[in-house]
Amino acid sequence: MAAQRSPKAGPPPEPVPNPAASHATPEELAADTSLDLAERIRLLETWKGDSEALERADDEGMQGGDHPRLSRVQRLLTVLREKLERGDC
Repeated sequence: MAAQRSPKAGPPPEPVPNPAASHATPEELAADTSLDLAERIRLLETWKGDSEALERADDEGMQGGDHPRLSRVQRLLTVLREKLERGDC
């Protein structure tokens, strides 16, 4: 018997955005003031996860990605999180 979805399960999750589709570089995303600081951080975290996956693929012998991009994303995340903590929104 197939499991039935509970009527209280809620809406399906929102699709994960692809920040590289709307911004050429992590720096461009971090500087995009049309997005609030929390949204820029969220999108950079997505970019970081994508970069980490590419790095793992490269470690496993598959064609990887731009390893310097991962360090750039991590640096930008640190800067934006510090701004958020200081209230520099």
